[in-house]
Amino acid sequence: MSAASPTFELRITITGLALFLPKPKSAPTAMHVYLAKHHMPHDPLVWYDKAHKNASDPLDPSKPRERVKLAGDFDFTKNVSWVGGSVGHLQPPVPCISCATGQDFVPDSNPVNPNYVASHLVLPPGRETVILATTIWNWRGKAPTPEAQHLAAMVEWSVKVNGTQLPAISTLPPLYPKQGVIDLFVSNVLAQHSTNFPLGVGPRPKRGDPMDHFDAYYDLYLSAPPAREYPTYLANVAASTPYSCVSSGGH
Repeated sequence: MSAASPTFELRITITGLALFLPKPKSAPTAMHVYLAKHHMPHDPLVWYDKAHKNASDPLDPSKPRERVKLAGDFDFTKNVSWVGGSVGHLQPPVPCISCATGQDFVPDSNPVNPNYVASHLVLPPGRETVILATTIWNWRGKAPTPEAQHLAAMVEWSVKVNGTQLPAISTLPPLYPKQGVIDLFVSNVLAQHSTNFPLGVGPRPKRGDPMDHFDAYYDLYLSAPPAREYPTYLANVAASTPYSCVSSGGH
């Protein structure tokens, strides 16, 4: 009996201003992630352990992570073969911008405004894990009125990849799994919070303050929605990731 082909897990954790759109709309084959621009400078980056650059190097959490600036397209479906996985709309607690506006992005016609896209990631079918923020926000979403709820601080996208390395993708070099996993951390948060890893944390808002960085998602529409809704801050139960930068899902 022949040996099974080698596989590894590609785990991409995404935080900050990131719009998730499954495409094509009728039968999605990939998850498209748009890292949005904002009038307050955000820094789209990918972080990883330097050991992933060499097949023989061990992981060393004590060393600073490698940091690569994200710009343009990063297509993880090219020159990569994967096993299983699926693609669908992210569910609450990832806030759905389409539900808030009642206005569909219609992803098959690719109407995302390129002037407000800092970088565009294309991810193969995988498995999502939503990591909750410790902050509590008032947000309507699909409900008729706003409700107190935790929103997603991060979305982890996990793909089972065939092979023994991840080939180079744009400015990202070839990477090698460690203990069967390649861990990438993608962030698109305020530049002043992006100088080191772990990321910095923003100041705690006042009760009732709107999540004003949410503006970035409305700017991605080619035809601006007539009204803009924002999550408003209610409470905090512990230290959190940057308060004003959460991911969003679109339909």
